[in-house]
Amino acid sequence: RVLLEKGGGILRKCALCKEDLGSVRDPSCSALLRSLLVQSALPPMTTSLTLEAYSIQKQVWPQGGKSEGGKCILAQYTDEHVVVYQAYNSSLAQSIVKKQSFLTAEGYSPSRMTWIKPNFLWMNYRSAWGTKDKNQTNTLAIWLKRKSFDTLLAHATHSSFQPELHSSKQRWNESVEIAKKDPFGFIRLQWDPDHTPTGEKVQGRRAIQLGLKGVKSYLSGADILKIEDITDFVSAQRVLSQAGEDFQMPRERVYVVEDIELKKSLMLDDVTENVVEGAS
Repeated sequence: RVLLEKGGGILRKCALCKEDLGSVRDPSCSALLRSLLVQSALPPMTTSLTLEAYSIQKQVWPQGGKSEGGKCILAQYTDEHVVVYQAYNSSLAQSIVKKQSFLTAEGYSPSRMTWIKPNFLWMNYRSAWGTKDKNQTNTLAIWLKRKSFDTLLAHATHSSFQPELHSSKQRWNESVEIAKKDPFGFIRLQWDPDHTPTGEKVQGRRAIQLGLKGVKSYLSGADILKIEDITDFVSAQRVLSQAGEDFQMPRERVYVVEDIELKKSLMLDDVTENVVEGAS
């Protein structure tokens, strides 16, 4: 028998077919009840992110098709900012949000390389939606100044040898050593297969992540407009996704890099978004 608490009472009848909740047979009613039960168990959540249903976005995004191609930056962005994500343990995440800075956060190691990801689903693939381990329980959304994000891209060095860019592995190694001495800081660029909410690889589309080490303007907060802990939001969407329900996520579109030389150095592919009814 399925009982759904509503306010101070118990809802015992389906509002659509009027059947006892323990013996509903109509498939559409059963789906609705499952959705209601799932959502009734969700933690409270608030976020400043602009949201859109995953079911809509996956139709808009480039579908790829090449086994190693489809390199594009999916991100939530405006003319002023780009949102990136990082995961930390609970106490460190709370300190970072309180200080609105990494450098002054209690327990943060400024000498470490820290990885930022503009793709919400890629972040949650890496952290298993905050369940992977104790050091990735809390997800932070970081509103970077757009100019700062572009600067990070311009200083980035590929984390592996790319024959399209480097004449030899030795040349690539030399470029890495030069990048490590950059006064701005050392930034590694890595392309990895994109993933669905349930962890399957998306054929022909790759996601970007940037490893930052010693980038003072990022660590101090000078590059950052605000930092928000979105752990409750992430947890709620995980519950919906695992139940087979549609869920909300940050509205992400292909980030356009106008600089031709930078686009080439990042190895960005020419990709096309799809026009979908209902997409904003």
